[in-house]
Amino acid sequence: MLGTDQAWDMFDELEENYFNPKQFALPTSPREIARLALQANEETNQRLDSVEGDVKDLKENQVIPNPEYSVLNRRVNQRVSEVAHSYGHITQKQRGELFKDIGSGIKKIANVSARSMLRKKDYQMVMDFINDWEPSTATKTIIRQTSLRLDKEPA
Repeated sequence: MLGTDQAWDMFDELEENYFNPKQFALPTSPREIARLALQANEETNQRLDSVEGDVKDLKENQVIPNPEYSVLNRRVNQRVSEVAHSYGHITQKQRGELFKDIGSGIKKIANVSARSMLRKKDYQMVMDFINDWEPSTATKTIIRQTSLRLDKEPA
């Protein structure tokens, strides 16, 4: 590989620069030292801001842990029972319609495809939604229609 004069010249230059690196002139005036210190501080602040943003994003977008997920599921069950009670006696199918309605609302407001994918940052918003939830008009109509059919059926 070192069979040409040009290759030897490159090798000599590489060897000289590798073993004898050029010295950098250090700042001597207080103004230059202060400028370099401020520049280094600014670069550090920018990196720190970036890391803090990444950590915040990771914390907020992590999936809610199991204890909170269990509390949320219990609250869904309670809320559906509260609403079902207001209708009097309802069937399992009607109760299923209520669960479907509240579940689709939760997924829609949290922008997830499954309730198990809820993010920590959305937990309180979802709990507030559950506490305020009322079935949609379509779900109420389905429950009324089902009740009417049951009332008309002979015993």
